[in-house]
Amino acid sequence: MTETFERLQTALQEAETTAREAADEARKASAYAAISVFISLLIGAFIATVVQRLA
Repeated sequence: MTETFERLQTALQEAETTAREAADEARKASAYAAISVFISLLIGAFIATVVQRLA
């Protein structure tokens, strides 16, 4: 019975570790996406300003 409990506890710890790793990867991906969107908007604003000045 103790062996079964230990196997269950090990499986639970492995599942928790996997979930944490997946959450970390998702967090990194969303941060990268946010930075990319920010830079794109900044470039778009710069281009719009240049076009307005030239027109």
